[in-house]
Amino acid sequence: MDSAQFLHSFSFPSSDTKLCKIPTCFSPGLLQVVGPSQPVLAKVGDDVLLSCWLEPAVDASDMSVEWSREDLNPSYIYLWWYREELESLKHPDYKGRSSMLFSKLEFGDVSLKISKVKPSDEGKYRCFIPTLGRGCTVELVVGELILKVQDSDNWGLSGFLNIFLITCGLIQISFSPTFIHIINRFIQPPEQIVIILLFQTLKSLIYRIIWTLCCGSRLQSVLNHPSDESRT
Repeated sequence: MDSAQFLHSFSFPSSDTKLCKIPTCFSPGLLQVVGPSQPVLAKVGDDVLLSCWLEPAVDASDMSVEWSREDLNPSYIYLWWYREELESLKHPDYKGRSSMLFSKLEFGDVSLKISKVKPSDEGKYRCFIPTLGRGCTVELVVGELILKVQDSDNWGLSGFLNIFLITCGLIQISFSPTFIHIINRFIQPPEQIVIILLFQTLKSLIYRIIWTLCCGSRLQSVLNHPSDESRT
């Protein structure tokens, strides 16, 4: 019997059981587990919060909360089991990096915090509450670079760009679906986007990207590499 079967072998209260939080009582059938409608963006090395909450907001301190990824084995990212964290059942890559905000459980906030984000953290996370038999899915998109596009009216746009170097010497540029969605939504139409790649070789290649955005008659957008500040 694996860890998932072991946990789910326990019986939970039926859907008719009343979960009470003074001064109001709610039936579990009325409760919803809710997450963000859009993917969560994170940069490598940062901490990120995958939001998930109960509606209406009721005290979740005594509920069990499971965070998991179906593409991993073991699949558990975090387990809150009757006021106890089951660290031993976590996927090894998340031990010491995944946590919950215990002080917010009483407000129905069951969000997951992932520390020191890695590229491998990208994926779909499921938050599931066995007592309710309900859950939601939160998608995490991880980027190595954050690009800022700004026009003369100080309007800003941020997105993520992943660059992968093929060992044979070819360069492949891959945009995450979320970044493409942002471009299509806020730049209508994207009249011109120019990408200039400059390479330097020391022990490894250093990537430099300069984005130029042309909207109508205006042309203004430059991404400066920090190492160039001393040269200008």
